[in-house]
Amino acid sequence: MLNNYGHIVKYIADIKAYNTGEYDWDAMLEGEIEFEEIDDVEIKRSVVTNEDDGSYTMYILPGTYDVLMERLGFLPEAVINITVNESDVINLGNRILTEGNSARDAVISGLDLVRVTDTLDAIEDDGVYLPQCDFGQKGFISGYDLVSITNNFDQIMNVEKYM
Repeated sequence: MLNNYGHIVKYIADIKAYNTGEYDWDAMLEGEIEFEEIDDVEIKRSVVTNEDDGSYTMYILPGTYDVLMERLGFLPEAVINITVNESDVINLGNRILTEGNSARDAVISGLDLVRVTDTLDAIEDDGVYLPQCDFGQKGFISGYDLVSITNNFDQIMNVEKYM
């Protein structure tokens, strides 16, 4: 994680595979559908990232898949149209998700700014704290979290087609 205020972020991302065509990524990027709708799409395989180094391994049946990389408070990324044949090894490379997306949508926007501002100075277990607003996993929401949003304002989710 870039600009992590000196904290080591152990938990990097969840990785989920969906059958290609089961979710309309373009409609989500255009704001026509809510990101939560993907929660209702059948996951073909889900892997939690290795907490020590961020690596992951996914074993999946042959087919064509869209892979979503997601972490609370960060813009998700998707790599779509990945054809997997028997015995294939596919490397998606290193990915750095962009911090500042507290609203779990496809863009870092004013909504994220409002959420963090509303919870500014909140600490874990105080009834106000929202973990999706604490991008550095510090246990409290601070001005650094506002800086993350302003530095990344208007960035949108990356959806890339696999080679």
